[in-house]
Amino acid sequence: MRVVRFYLAVSVLTASTLGVAAVELTNPHDVLNKSRRDMNEFDQRMKEYKAEQQKKEREAEVKRKQEEAERQKREQAEKAVQDAQRKREAAEQLKREREAKAQQAAQKKRDAGAAKPAQGASPSPVPTTPPPSSTGVSEPSSTSQP
Repeated sequence: MRVVRFYLAVSVLTASTLGVAAVELTNPHDVLNKSRRDMNEFDQRMKEYKAEQQKKEREAEVKRKQEEAERQKREQAEKAVQDAQRKREAAEQLKREREAKAQQAAQKKRDAGAAKPAQGASPSPVPTTPPPSSTGVSEPSSTSQP
């Protein structure tokens, strides 16, 4: 029994000594300071992360604005090309219409010119030469008398 008491006492002393030693080995101020340093490092990393995210957002915004400006520039160029094409087509259409009117006017002028001599001239007189006879004998002319 003495041996059992001895072992029991030794184990109790060992356990209590380890617990006391563990408590004595950790200084609460050191733990607090370490956790404060860790929090400061974490805060610093978060600030850097936020700054990096803001930088990326600004770059994305600048890129988006540049793309928007390029898109608007392309649209304006396309619109200018389309407008020029519409103007060119309108000018061609106008030119064709003018040519058609000129042709019509020229045709009317030719028709009017052809109609004037026909209207201004008197009916043509009966031909002075007699028509050929159907007998085949020529008639004597009136100027030649025997």
